[in-house]
Amino acid sequence: MKKILSFLGYFFLSNIVFIFDRITKNLALILNHSDVPIVPGVSLVYVKNRGISWGMFYAHNAGSFVIMSLFVGIIIGILGVYTYKRWLLNQSILGEILVLTGAISNLLDRIVYAGIIDFIKLSYHDWDFPVFNIADIAIVIGVAIMLIQFWRKA
Repeated sequence: MKKILSFLGYFFLSNIVFIFDRITKNLALILNHSDVPIVPGVSLVYVKNRGISWGMFYAHNAGSFVIMSLFVGIIIGILGVYTYKRWLLNQSILGEILVLTGAISNLLDRIVYAGIIDFIKLSYHDWDFPVFNIADIAIVIGVAIMLIQFWRKA
């Protein structure tokens, strides 16, 4: 019974994050390059990212984009197997679920839009943080949780 409840909890969390990410990305597509201020230092702006985190390894051509996307898919698969094994051992997989959910949503963007839809822009005076999305937030929080769990075990 405990396994079923944990599965349902992780499934619910994953779906909430995924749906929220998809809805906000669709809103970003509607903005279509507008820069909409929300509060000082935070605005919404549509950016298509053909790289990985913060535009690193930006793919300028289709071949490198496909190779990078395949690599991301392989990493997602490996993390999925690792997560499943941890779940079978009744270990917490909260961080892994957040990373997988964000990564899968961003992979879906790669397939559907040939790039990841980013839209949250943080700035302070002349400094701009790279534009990101809800899936990226889930990935960062998930990695942080995984690191904390790793450090606690060590």
